[in-house]
Amino acid sequence: YGVLHNGHGLLPGVSDALEELYAMEKALIIISNTSRRQETMINTLLKKGFRAEWLTGAQCSGELCYQSLCQDEWRGKKCFFLGWNSEIEDDTTFLDGTDLIPSSVKDAEIVVAHGPNTIFSDGLKAKQTQFMHSGSLEEYLPHLRIAAQRQLPFFCANSDLVSLTPSGELWFMTGTIAQLYESQLGGQVFHFGKPGKNIFQYALKQFDTSADINVLHVGDSLEHDIKGAAAANIDSLFVIDSGIHHEQLSNWQFQPDPKLPISHLAASLGTPTPTFIIDRFKW
Repeated sequence: YGVLHNGHGLLPGVSDALEELYAMEKALIIISNTSRRQETMINTLLKKGFRAEWLTGAQCSGELCYQSLCQDEWRGKKCFFLGWNSEIEDDTTFLDGTDLIPSSVKDAEIVVAHGPNTIFSDGLKAKQTQFMHSGSLEEYLPHLRIAAQRQLPFFCANSDLVSLTPSGELWFMTGTIAQLYESQLGGQVFHFGKPGKNIFQYALKQFDTSADINVLHVGDSLEHDIKGAAAANIDSLFVIDSGIHHEQLSNWQFQPDPKLPISHLAASLGTPTPTFIIDRFKW
């Protein structure tokens, strides 16, 4: 999102660029901080106009979180679940196959943050919140304080702090909840996805990394894409105009040195400066 599509369909120029890369036999791996499973993510891209033959591989934070929850260490434990309102009718979809048991925070052994707007406060009893739109964690704090006091590990299926919607609205995401749990309440958080370098390493496992290959990560978030690529020792291409920082960098092209405002923004966020910059992902 913000690089290839806008939530409805592929962004202008993306299809031509992917066709050119495919014709040149360049490998394309999609890396995403979506809390969805990998298969669901790929099917969603196909519905937006993405062609299957363009894709060499894919990895997403939701899949890495799910695979971790399937390990024997966590299988069958009681789970305090934070989800999406769409999961109210089918709330255990993400947990299917893990044998985790949705539970109240007082009985839970772990916390799973899959979505940012629904608290399953007593097993399958759901309460929708306004956090995704307001950024207020008031409804979450009582539960998170109990979880932290009980030293429950917190699994964050999407490390994004915010996400840009097709309408241009910023939604607050589970990464913000995890940030509070970790930094303010002292809880233990298992982060999945960018900016962690593990998602890049998993994605590159299908290649012979002992060979001399050139890898470029294309992304629109300084805090997730650019920081994560640098941690994985991968060059980065920062997409500006269609990305999450477009309002902060609205005049970047008109500066004497277009890279300077990007460097200043990166410094203010405590992130590395991208290797390359581009207005949109295009050929």
